[in-house]
Order: sequence, then C-alpha cells, then structure tokens
Amino acid sequence: MNNENITQTTTAQGNQNSIPVFYPSAPAFVPATLKKPPRIRNAIRELNMMGLLTLLQFGISLVFSIILMTSYMFLGLSTADSLAANWLLCVSSLASTALPALIYVWHGKDIKLRTLLDFQRTPPGIFILLSLAGLSICLLGNYPASFLSELLERIGVPSLTESSEISLDPSALPYILTVSFIAPVFEELLFRGVILKRLESFGTGFAIFASALLFALAHMNLSGIVFAFICGLVFGFIYTRTRNLWLPIFIHFLNNTLSILMSLMYSALGERGETLGNFIFLAMIALGILALLALVIFKRKVFMENSFLLMQFDMKAAASIGIIGSADGPTAVYTSEPPLKTGESMRVLRHSAPFWVLLGLTFVLHGIAMLTAWSFASYAG
Repeated sequence: MNNENITQTTTAQGNQNSIPVFYPSAPAFVPATLKKPPRIRNAIRELNMMGLLTLLQFGISLVFSIILMTSYMFLGLSTADSLAANWLLCVSSLASTALPALIYVWHGKDIKLRTLLDFQRTPPGIFILLSLAGLSICLLGNYPASFLSELLERIGVPSLTESSEISLDPSALPYILTVSFIAPVFEELLFRGVILKRLESFGTGFAIFASALLFALAHMNLSGIVFAFICGLVFGFIYTRTRNLWLPIFIHFLNNTLSILMSLMYSALGERGETLGNFIFLAMIALGILALLALVIFKRKVFMENSFLLMQFDMKAAASIGIIGSADGPTAVYTSEPPLKTGESMRVLRHSAPFWVLLGLTFVLHGIAMLTAWSFASYAG
C-alpha cells in the first residue's frame, strides 16, 4: 500500500466527516508564448520593436505622400516639374528616416543616442578598399534584381518605383539631395546605427540578416527587395567589422550617386550616355573586385570578428579591463551569451508580427498598383 492509500485509510477511520482525497496533479497549462526560451522571447520582443520602427517610417512617409497628393489636387502642382513638390518629397524622406530613430531614443529609458552611433577610426587605405569592395557587391546585386523585375513584369506585377530621367535643372535638386545625401545618412543611422545595434546582442549574424531584411521590406517594392537586401547585408557586414558608420553611409552614397550620374548621362547624351554609364558601371565592379582581392590577400583580419564584441556600450569599461587603449566614444559591450543559431533565428523571424505586416503591406501595395494598371488599360481599351 502506498503512502497515499495509507493516508486516506487512516484519516477515514479517525474522522468520517473529513476525508482528504489525493488526486494526481493535472499538467499545468503553459501559453505558447511562454514555452519559448527567455532568450528567444527577448529576441522576438526586440525584433518586434525594430519592426515597429520600420512601420513607423512607412507611416510617416505615407502621411507625407497624402499631403503631397493633396497638394497636387488642390494647389495645381505638377508631379514632374514642381520645385515645391520635389522639396516636399525631400522633407518627407528626411522625416520618415530620422524621426523613428529619434522617437525610439527619446522614448527608451536606458537608451542613449551616443551609445547607438559608432564612428570608430578606420585607416584610410582600409576605408577606400572596403568602400570599393562593398560598392561592387551592391552593383552586382542589380543583376538578380533585374531578373526578378523582368519576371514580375511578365506576370503583370508592376514596379512601384519607376526609373525616370533626371535633368540638370533646379527642380531636380531636391531629388538629387534626397537620393544622394539624405537617404544614405539617415537610413544607415536607422537600420545600422539603431536596428542592427539593438539586435546584435543576439548574435552578429542574426543582427546583420534581420536588419537587412527590414531594410529591404522598408522599400515596399518586390522588384527592389533583392537588391536592397544584398545592400543591407553588405552595409551590415562592413559596419560590424569596422564599427564605423561612415563606411556604410559612404558606400550607400556612392551607389545612389552612381545611379543618378548614369541617369544624367543618359538624359544629356542619349545612347552615348547610356554606353558611357554602362562602362563606368562595369569598371566600378572590376575595381571593387580587385579591392576585395587585395583585402583578402593583405588585410584578411578585417573579415575576422571578435566574438566578444557583440553590442555597443561604454568604452571606459573596455579600457578599464585592458581590451582597448582609449575610452573616447562608444564601442561594443562584452557578453557571454552565445549567438542565436540558424534555427533559432528563423524561429524569431517567424514569430515577429511586424515582419509579416511589412511583407503583407508590400503585397497589398503591389495589388493596388496592379488593379490600377488594369483599370487604366481597360478604360483606354
């Protein structure tokens, strides 16, 4: 007879009015969210916050777009030639990329802008070689992006960002300023300076991949997702190896400015300009490949990662334990937590609601564009 039966029998004989009955305990109900390990839950929470920042960027841009379209309708502004409309577009780009990061920093109690922005010194030679190598990989990303764009066009999916010719006149100045300067600076501050940095405590690889994915989805263009994702991987990789935000900003600037330059040459010189632009495009790729080979042969340590440098913190702490010699400015924090594995990273992405919302919005916008194109085609026919 076990202890439970002895207890029940003894109690029943001594007191017929009070008979305790022992039942086997039922398994406790645990919500699905609590079944995840704490580190996975924390990663999902942080990625959700970064996804909300990306959605905030889209929301601000949408508000300015509505204002822009309202201006077209009620003020009679021209979408092609209006200097005022182009300046409004410039302000929209600045606000949509700068405000999310500033709001996040102001709202966070333990977040300081100083600890999110790394501008560590990079030797000039390494800076130039990394810039050329990074630019060449970004340019090579145009080939799979073009293939996907043509494939989508064949099935009737239009691009949301049509390429247009740029001419050297005052109305083009805001557009050039936006694409060449505002976008590279503030997009890198948001996606590498804030988003990648906050995700880096869960592993450098996870942070690079997730920030590049959010960067690609932020463009809301299926034909441009592949190109933007490749660029995001390049920017994130170079940033985590140098801790210098100027490098991804500069590569981003070179890529966008080269695109504008090629458009200007085509607009001014026609087919000759297009031929010259293609020559410059291929020359930059070849030059970047040579720079990459030089780095691999002579500066291989640039591609190696210190496993304890996972998230920026305070350089004074690092200097106090002798890892670095200077205590000026922010650097990485030292953590013993292992990085997320591939399966864990995919699990975090799968459970991130803002990620799916961004992807859904991309498909919705393309669906609206398709319906609009079909409506115009039917009306014209």
